[in-house]
Amino acid sequence: MSLIPTWPIAAGALVVGLVVGGTGAKLWYAGTVADLKVEIANIKKDNAEAISQASQVALSDYKAGADLIKAAALSAQTDLSSVSAQLAAIRRNQKNAPPPPLPTDCKPGSVRLRNLSETAAAADQAIARSVPGK
Repeated sequence: MSLIPTWPIAAGALVVGLVVGGTGAKLWYAGTVADLKVEIANIKKDNAEAISQASQVALSDYKAGADLIKAAALSAQTDLSSVSAQLAAIRRNQKNAPPPPLPTDCKPGSVRLRNLSETAAAADQAIARSVPGK
């Protein structure tokens, strides 16, 4: 046994160990936090790039779709003008077509007979006015 007690040395070593260990833990924690912050920043950057690329793809798809709609609308407009001309021709032909004859067993009613008589009389008067000397 020695005359110097060992417990103060052990206590001092323990205090020094705790201080050094605490400082080391703080440095390790600070390094870990810094590494995590860098890793989080890299993940955010990668996510932003992925979102940007996905947005660019979606935007180009949208533009392609809009171009297709525009082309279809122009084609439909061209077709519509062609159809309008055809409908106008059909309307003209129907307007100028003679009415279908009445069936042989059909007897016109009094209203229709009066209308036919008035139309015939008006046509006769118009012809009489246009012929000179009558």
